[in-house]
Amino acid sequence: MSKKHSNRGIITAGLPYLSLLDVLGDSVEKVDVLRLGMVYPLPRKAVIEFLKSHEEVKILEELDGFIEQYVKSMAYEEGINTKIIGKIDLEDWIGEYTPEKVRDVLKKVWPDLVYEFPKKVGNIRVIQRPPQLCPGCGHRPVFYVLYLHYIG
Repeated sequence: MSKKHSNRGIITAGLPYLSLLDVLGDSVEKVDVLRLGMVYPLPRKAVIEFLKSHEEVKILEELDGFIEQYVKSMAYEEGINTKIIGKIDLEDWIGEYTPEKVRDVLKKVWPDLVYEFPKKVGNIRVIQRPPQLCPGCGHRPVFYVLYLHYIG
């Protein structure tokens, strides 16, 4: 846990954390990040300390709002008045949190924090990183065939 910017913080875990690092780039100094090593049970003491030291906290997680629910519950039980920002609209609930998606999610909350990814660097087209998909996922073979067909 860092204390770089006492106003804003992000709580995240897993792959969304790596995408967040890609998105923050030079803005990494503008926000604190609490990276959870485990999500069940949540590390109560670390989360409470993080909430108390920030005015706004964004919960960045894929799919269901598991972390969001438990963090809001902890804040209520402890009487913490930090603004906790979870999923805002339907798009936040769907799909893998690739760097592009994380950028879009953060842009809704803190537009000054993110920048647009370049489409070209000089004459070279920048290819977006494909979704990673979970190991053993049945969708992987089809995805790679389609991805290679359209990119290759």
